Amino acid sequence: MTVETTPPAEADEPAIPVEAGEQMPEEDGHFPGDPFFELGLAPSIVDDIAAQGLTEPTPIQQEAIPAILAGHDLIGLAQTGTGKTAAYLLPLLNKLLDKRKANEVRRTSVLILAPTRELAYQISDSIKAFSGSFKVRYITICGGERYDFQIRSLNKGVDVIVATPGRFEDLQARGKVKLDDIEHFVLDEGDQMIDLGFYPAIKRIFETLPSTCQTVFFSATMPKEMETLAESFLKDAVTIRAARAGETVDAIEQSAVLVKGMDKRDVLLQELQKLDGGQVLVFARTRVRTEDLADWLGEQGLNADMLHGDMRQAIRLKVLRKFKRGELQVLVATDVAARGIDVSGLGMVVNFDLPDTVEAYVHRIGRTGRAGQVGAALSICSVADQEKLAAVLSRVGQRMTVIDSDGSVIEDFRPERVPSKGRGRGRARPPRHARANRPAGAEKAGGKPRPKRGASQPGRPARRPSSDRWNDDRRDGERRDGERRDGERRDGDRGGSVKPSFGKKA
Repeated sequence: MTVETTPPAEADEPAIPVEAGEQMPEEDGHFPGDPFFELGLAPSIVDDIAAQGLTEPTPIQQEAIPAILAGHDLIGLAQTGTGKTAAYLLPLLNKLLDKRKANEVRRTSVLILAPTRELAYQISDSIKAFSGSFKVRYITICGGERYDFQIRSLNKGVDVIVATPGRFEDLQARGKVKLDDIEHFVLDEGDQMIDLGFYPAIKRIFETLPSTCQTVFFSATMPKEMETLAESFLKDAVTIRAARAGETVDAIEQSAVLVKGMDKRDVLLQELQKLDGGQVLVFARTRVRTEDLADWLGEQGLNADMLHGDMRQAIRLKVLRKFKRGELQVLVATDVAARGIDVSGLGMVVNFDLPDTVEAYVHRIGRTGRAGQVGAALSICSVADQEKLAAVLSRVGQRMTVIDSDGSVIEDFRPERVPSKGRGRGRARPPRHARANRPAGAEKAGGKPRPKRGASQPGRPARRPSSDRWNDDRRDGERRDGERRDGERRDGDRGGSVKPSFGKKA
C-alpha cells in the first residue's frame, strides 16, 4: 500500500512524563551535551533520532531546529544532502508531541508540499522513522494513487499531509481538504517547484492558509518567484544559508570527459567497468534517451533499470526500492523522476547529458558524497555540452578536473564553438529590389531555378538523416521529461516502440 498512516493513538496511552527541555536522569543518557537534546528536542524524539544512527546535527539542522521550535517563519537555503528534511521535520514533530501531551484535539496541523512523488514519499518515510516512540497519523497525497483511498484517509483524520501541488489542489477543489487548522506549512525544494511550473498553484494554496500559519521554505536557490512569495506571505522570516547557493560539496570528486566523434555510451561503459562494485545514478535528458540507454546497458551485461515520469507510480516505486536495496547497479533517470532519490552510500553520479542550469547540476551530484562519505560525479560532454560545462566550471572552479578525449588533463578549458545553423559564408542574398515582384517559381539570381523542397540536387550528397542521438545532442525536436507527444508510449509500456538508430561509431 503506497499511502501510509500510522495507527491512531490508544485512548489509554500513558503520557510521556518528561517535558521537552527538562534534564533526564542519568540512566536515560540525555544530559546537557547531547547535541540534539541541546537544540530543544524532546527526549523521546532524540531516542528516535539515535535509532536512525544520527549522532550530530548538520549545520542547517543546528540553525533551523531552534528557529522553527521558536515559531519563526524561515527560509532555508540548503542544497541536497545537507539534512534539510530532518531540519524541519524534527521540530514540527516535537510540536505535535507537545500537542499530544497537552491533550489537544487532533487536527490536521502540518502541510508539507514537495515537487515530486518520490520526494513526497521520502518525506513520509522520514516522518515514520522519526516518530517511532509516539504515533503520528500522516498521508501522502500525490498523483498515481486512487482518490477513494486518499479521501477515506483524510476523512479518518491525519496530523500531517505530505503532498504534491497538483493532486492536493484537485482534492481541495472537491472539498476533501480543509486548511482551517493548518498551523505549519513547509515548501520543500521550492526552486524545483518553480522550475516545474507550480508557482500559480503554490500561490493559490498560500492564499487559503490561515494568516497565523508558520511558514518554512527550503530551497537550494532563491528564484524571483520565491522572493515574491516570501515577501507576500512570510512574516519576519529568519534566513539560514547552509552553503552558498550553487556551491557543490567538497566531498565529491568532480570530473568531466570530453567526447569528440565518439559514442558517449562507450565512454560511460568504460567508466562503469572501472568501478569495483558500488551503485551509479546516471542522468539522461529525455525519457526516450533514458529508456534506450538503460536497455543498451542491460545488453552489455550490467544490471540496469530506468526511472522517468511516464512510468506508472507502482513501477517507479518498485524500481526505487530495488535501487535502494542494492539490487540494481545502475539507475538511468531523468531530472524530474530522480528528485527525492536518497540512497545511502551512492558512489557515483554520472551526467550522461549535462542539465541546462548550474543549479540542476548541483541538485544532481548532491545525491552522492553524503553524511561525510566521499562521492564521485562524472559528466560526459559532447561539443554541444561544452558551453554548459563552462558555466558549471565558472561556479565550481578548481574542484572539477576536465579530461580531453585523448586522456590528457585540460588545465585551462575553453569551450569549442558549435557550428551555426544560419546562412554561413556562402553566396550573398540578392538585394531587395532584385527579389521584388518575382513570380512564384521564377529563377533566382544566378539563373538557376529554385529546386522543389526535398528534391535531390545533382552533384550534391544526399541529405543526412536525423543526427545520431548519442554523438550529437542537438536534437531540437526531441521532447524533454515533463512533456508528452501524442502517440508515444506511456506508463512504462515498452512494447511496440521503435528503437533509435545509434549511427556509426568513430
